[in-house]
Amino acid sequence: MLLVPSREEPFGRVAIEGAWGGCLLLLHRAFGLREIPVPDFCFVDDLQPDVWERRLSSLLTTNEETKADMREQIKGMAATYDPGWDSLVGQMRLLMAEARDQNQELDPLTRAGEYARVRKEIRSVGEVFTIYFPLKLRTDALDNKQGSWRCKLIVTGTDATSWIIATDRGESKIIRGDGWADSTVTISAADLMDLVHEFTTVDLLQRIPGRLQIEGNAKVAALLVRLLQ
Repeated sequence: MLLVPSREEPFGRVAIEGAWGGCLLLLHRAFGLREIPVPDFCFVDDLQPDVWERRLSSLLTTNEETKADMREQIKGMAATYDPGWDSLVGQMRLLMAEARDQNQELDPLTRAGEYARVRKEIRSVGEVFTIYFPLKLRTDALDNKQGSWRCKLIVTGTDATSWIIATDRGESKIIRGDGWADSTVTISAADLMDLVHEFTTVDLLQRIPGRLQIEGNAKVAALLVRLLQ
């Protein structure tokens, strides 16, 4: 049995490994853990000790046949976890659909027009991070419920540099340099500029999977790439 009462996790690696190993799970439904593909009965929506005590007691007193069935459900869902390219594209589609629903009242045509105008004016990697990303972070409803996350973008090629985008429940900052991050995306300067200037981001992403490298939490990487949409 595995308990993870974390406030937040960069990525629930311990949880997914526990699921693969056949553990019964109790996980706080927090950022980094709620993305793990396991049944809903694995999650706890509160961090109060008495809540966890009740859930744990209930689980310990469950009959063995039911526990075995729960383990099979957990292992079956966890086996679907895919941190690769298809997973990132899938996360992107979900995030964009969610953002469209959230932003309907924010005059999307006007906003899209502003984004398109700024896109055309971007001429360097530095301007992507000092002009375009700040605009998107200010005006796009990037789902404040996502909690705190940090994503590093390593740009290779002529304009080689590293940047970190960090958010904490709606408060965002962009840092030039190296450092810790939940996810790291490595891309060439040329491909980054193509992404900025290409309006259908997911379609373009599907054409360059061999050149975009992703490490760490795929959903955090998708949040960053979604800024380029």
